[in-house]
Amino acid sequence: MSMTHAEALRRLPARADGLLPAQDSAELEEHLQACAECRQASQRLDELEKRLAGSLQQRYPLEEPDEGQVQAVMQRVSRNLTGKEPRLPRPPRLRLPAGLAWSGAALLVVALLAWSIRNLLPAQPRPLSTPISLASASPSPAETVAAPAALDTVSPPAAASQLAAPQPAAPVVVSQPAGLFPTTEFIFQVDFPAAPQTLPLYRQSLSEPVTVESARAFAAQMGILGGVYQSTGEGGETIIDVSDGRRSLRFISTTGVFIYADAQRQRQNPAPGAPPTDQWIAAAVDFLRANNLLDHPYRAVTYAAQPGRVDLLPEIEGRPVIFGIGEPPADYGWATLELSADLQPSVLYYARQQFEPVGEFPLLSAEQAWQRLTRSDALSFAQYAVLAPEQPSTYSSWHRSRSVGQFQHLYGYAVRLASAEPGGSDLVLVNNLPLRGDTGSLPTGSFLHLWGAPEIDERGVLWFALQGWEVSTIAETPLEGVVERQGEQVFVKSEQGSYLLPDAPAELPGGAALQGWGVILPDAPARFEWEFLSSGQYPNSYSMTRACGGAGGGGGGGPVNANFGGGSFKLPYLESAPRPTPTAPVSPFQVGQRVEGWTGTVTIQDFLETTGLRREISFSTLRGFEFEEWHFFYLEGSGLGGIEPYQNLPVRVWGQVSGFAQDAPLIEVERFEPLYPGVTLQEFAGTESEVIIDGQPALLLTTQDGAQYIEEQSLGYGEEMRIGRPGDLVEIEGYLVPDLTLGGFAVIRATSGGVPPDGEVYDAQIHTIDMRQGGEKDVASAMAGVVTIDTVELAYAGSTLQRCPPTAMDDDFLSRYLTLQPVWVFKGTFADGRRFEVQVQALPDEYLE
Repeated sequence: MSMTHAEALRRLPARADGLLPAQDSAELEEHLQACAECRQASQRLDELEKRLAGSLQQRYPLEEPDEGQVQAVMQRVSRNLTGKEPRLPRPPRLRLPAGLAWSGAALLVVALLAWSIRNLLPAQPRPLSTPISLASASPSPAETVAAPAALDTVSPPAAASQLAAPQPAAPVVVSQPAGLFPTTEFIFQVDFPAAPQTLPLYRQSLSEPVTVESARAFAAQMGILGGVYQSTGEGGETIIDVSDGRRSLRFISTTGVFIYADAQRQRQNPAPGAPPTDQWIAAAVDFLRANNLLDHPYRAVTYAAQPGRVDLLPEIEGRPVIFGIGEPPADYGWATLELSADLQPSVLYYARQQFEPVGEFPLLSAEQAWQRLTRSDALSFAQYAVLAPEQPSTYSSWHRSRSVGQFQHLYGYAVRLASAEPGGSDLVLVNNLPLRGDTGSLPTGSFLHLWGAPEIDERGVLWFALQGWEVSTIAETPLEGVVERQGEQVFVKSEQGSYLLPDAPAELPGGAALQGWGVILPDAPARFEWEFLSSGQYPNSYSMTRACGGAGGGGGGGPVNANFGGGSFKLPYLESAPRPTPTAPVSPFQVGQRVEGWTGTVTIQDFLETTGLRREISFSTLRGFEFEEWHFFYLEGSGLGGIEPYQNLPVRVWGQVSGFAQDAPLIEVERFEPLYPGVTLQEFAGTESEVIIDGQPALLLTTQDGAQYIEEQSLGYGEEMRIGRPGDLVEIEGYLVPDLTLGGFAVIRATSGGVPPDGEVYDAQIHTIDMRQGGEKDVASAMAGVVTIDTVELAYAGSTLQRCPPTAMDDDFLSRYLTLQPVWVFKGTFADGRRFEVQVQALPDEYLE
């Protein structure tokens, strides 16, 4: 109900990579049930991910890894950070315990440490003596709003900034012979701006936990007087919806983080190129002001490729607070609005921003930050993005309009919101259209055929008066073809045939390429009963979002298509004295050490590189055998012949430690044998429920034929390890552990899991990653050339708040993600028009960890 088609397409890559926050995943799943185009796009991404990454293994233990493990793992994956997006070393569909899932992306930050800037002697941080009220101390929004232009061309407002605005300068060539961009030459058309020696840091504060009462009261202030509905997200978040059937508010954990959606406006997408961006900004600002949501100085950001979208970034003393990199950089940063064709908000993603001062800290100059990029560990404190040249969108979309009072047939999936009020009725929607009538028995997992008539209630809300329904005997059909106009009638001519298109949009031109979702009815002529149509190319771009507890990314087409990037940020070190230099971890394994039947899981991965095919065989120990702690090794040697059938299965190996590869011990294997002869990987399809085993929660999988198994990795975590939502049909890939039972049930040792079952065991296959299409070599090749830097600006980097639990501020680990830290932002363009941006942390090494 709350997610637009465009937003769903933007989130599909992060979902495929397992990096989409739980609430976003739940909303996306609801959208996919009603949108065939997005389902088709999702299927294509899933197939690609399974081919490229299906054999990645669960290499993190169920408890927190120690520093040595983190160092070894992240050295292996750091080379991938220059590709499409950062990847955690686990299958995209693999579940982790909640505590580890929160910290998984954070391992990228703490694992790649650097301590080489030792000539900097920063002053001691001093606490701020007086709290700063940003809302009262800053100019009004109208005084600080930036010109209506894309962020790529906006410079910091001079009136509110302590820094001199970038001034045109004679072009200066800054060579980059080594480090992050060895094949790129940079020309600066602006000087490095002056910077203060110290800068205050701030911490983002969270709003109070959401309740039924607070959600109802907040919605009433925005004029939404409807039912209140409550559910739980996959990550355990409290989700409360308030909806009158047309407009809705969805609160996620706190009252300060919510989605506003107007289902009627979502059916009126803006046409490409119109209206002008200044009208978008004015409409967005007016709506926020009218609802008392504009409580900071701000900078407005628009995107030529996304008509109708406006992002407002909060500013602190003229410096923008940014929440990611790329395009778009983030939702839930502060206020992200999507406007309909009549300049009314159709969707608002909002996260209330409140900043509390932390202290005054030393600051690197812009030139010192730029020099960090020459270091070999630059990706541990810098993020970069290369985007395609800016160009207007050609994409248009249409949702089917419904004539009031006219008997109609409706095809789609039902979404049910459970009432949070005693005696209240559930809200059921199909294709974002609320239903009235006997909806109690409508299933939520089946494709339905419904009939009835739309009607308008006394509040002007469009409802579908349900007269009857059935599980559809006609399958949903995505259709691609060309528009063909024959007098007053419009047809879609596709490879399958020619189909009449009823209620065709008047602005749909003949000859246009068209994609749609609906059902094909065998009438005369055959008719495509559509629900959604689109034409043109949806803009594909790269983005990275910094979130509470880690980072997530997605999108992009790799270096070949210009949209790519990578990198990560370290966490700020906020103690009263600079952080001492840590000692390097010492491996417990020595060259020449004998390996006598060590037990672990083998993983085989092939990499297609410009020099040929390279096979990598790794080995992760199983706890409870020779080691109680988890360890990771690489395998080589003549004794590995015939290892392929044991992909993702446990084996015993004999040999000796012959060296180290990427900081992990290398075992020269003399021979191996399977731990469980005859055991193979298989898919288990069923539903999950929580049970108690020896006083600990665990998940029980009940398969479709009635068999029941305990999922070993869920022991001690229970619901935290659930896939999907309660009642979902899920798949577990793994194997049955011989002679092991828990609570009288056989035990599955899982390698991955997903929704829905697909009937294929991907983890048993050896997959090939084509490094020529997105690997380091191609990134270096794509970065070859000249970049002209035209903007250098100091900003604050913050975290989006949609994944932050209300207790995050009291959590020593999560609270550090809520600290706004300074970053230098360098922007420019390649000679061919591609856009370049790199963000570099501005705190000295001693204040990063």
